[in-house]
Amino acid sequence: MTKTKRASILVISTLMALLGMVQVAPSADALPLGTPCSVRGYTHHAQLQMSTRDVGRQDVENAVSASCQSGKVVLQSNGNYRYYATWVTVVMNSRAAVVTVFTPGLGGGGGGNWRAIDGETMSLPPAKTLRLERES
Repeated sequence: MTKTKRASILVISTLMALLGMVQVAPSADALPLGTPCSVRGYTHHAQLQMSTRDVGRQDVENAVSASCQSGKVVLQSNGNYRYYATWVTVVMNSRAAVVTVFTPGLGGGGGGNWRAIDGETMSLPPAKTLRLERES
């Protein structure tokens, strides 16, 4: 399929979805141009975030693969790509190096309820609060 035909189909289906004529499911054809769909490396920041958020390399690679297959990838204004999976969100640069990761309710998720790109909502139990008092 040519780029022009793909763009035309995307414009028409977007207009139809906006008018409520059809519901358009995400697809790999809708990925931003140049989207890397495999991991080539990890920044130091990404490795630190992964270790503190208990996210392994296999988790990241699976999230990137699943996001590419489902079309849940967004090109950010800074040129990075954000991959949305149910269990983790991955941010990669154009050289396919992971920049950072978010997990539901931790870092980037804002805590509490976390909304996946497909509209599903997951709730996490409330965090325990530690109350500190100054000794007199």
